[in-house]
Amino acid sequence: MNEGIIGLIESKITYENKLIFGIFILIVGFLVWGYSVTNFGERWEISPVIIFIMAIPSILLIIPNESIKNSKVLAILLGLVMLAFIGSGFYGLLTLEEFSRGEAAFDALRFFILGFDENALYEMIFEQGLEHYLLVIFYPLLNLICCFMMYIETPKTENSDVVPDGGRYCSNCGAYVVEDSNFCDECGQELE
Repeated sequence: MNEGIIGLIESKITYENKLIFGIFILIVGFLVWGYSVTNFGERWEISPVIIFIMAIPSILLIIPNESIKNSKVLAILLGLVMLAFIGSGFYGLLTLEEFSRGEAAFDALRFFILGFDENALYEMIFEQGLEHYLLVIFYPLLNLICCFMMYIETPKTENSDVVPDGGRYCSNCGAYVVEDSNFCDECGQELE
């Protein structure tokens, strides 16, 4: 059963689909960074450098180089980096409550003037931290899919409708034949 599902997934991964998926994930990265900057403030903002490092697999899927798009070594190495980001996100989620309580206690005096009590401040820090760590898990998870796509080898497909100058196609098997040939080299069919 698993071979069927994996085979189905692999059949959908083409050279062109890698490009489209890479562009899509890169756009998602810009949106994640923009959301982080506008909603979190300095405490939870995700650095553009971190987003760039997380986006390397999607960037590599966009580069029109077959050896990069099909690099198993890069896919494994970048997959490990993405797993490290995901692990740090889960660790942050596990320690978020303790961190939020400490930050709220530290900032309580400063925000007391603004009318925040320590519990309201804790809830604000906790909610922002929760969203931050979910994004830190979500975006590398998407790029882990990019690493999987890099691992699957896909040759660059050429447009088969284009006939090279000085040639034609066999009506029987569809193979390219030189213009002056009387017979197809592939199937032996006599050409008209």
